[in-house]
Amino acid sequence: LPGIASSSGRGDHQHLQQAAEAALRLYAREEYVLAWRGGAAHVLLKDGAPAQAILRAHWQAAWLQHHTDHAATTHSASDGDGAAASTSASGVSTELASTEKHYGGIWGDVQHTQLIVQSLQALESGFPDFLAQAQQAGWDTDTVLIKAGAVKLRAE
Repeated sequence: LPGIASSSGRGDHQHLQQAAEAALRLYAREEYVLAWRGGAAHVLLKDGAPAQAILRAHWQAAWLQHHTDHAATTHSASDGDGAAASTSASGVSTELASTEKHYGGIWGDVQHTQLIVQSLQALESGFPDFLAQAQQAGWDTDTVLIKAGAVKLRAE
């Protein structure tokens, strides 16, 4: 994933693996993992991910784009939707933050990780309404016309 720090030594490999495992746990309820770097979303889809997983990834990327644009001007990354930087019930965001402080950042830095966590919290609260509105407007949310790339990674 772009945005995941590169390792330069044996000790770094262990920290990178811990950070990647924490990121996978953070996205355990999703059919994708999203990395945000340089204003672009990089998404890994699970094999056989449904259409709504792609739609959820796009929604999260749009949220991140909107909030990073606002953060770059004068607004904070949580303005307007009540998403807080609180940790998830599983404590994964706390673990990610701890790993980032020690290793230097799976997504760049602790603040960046908090933004990813906030985007997932916003996804949980905002996506159902978005989906209902899209369906009400006549959009087919069960069909995807975007083809996944040929690159495949298999986690074992």
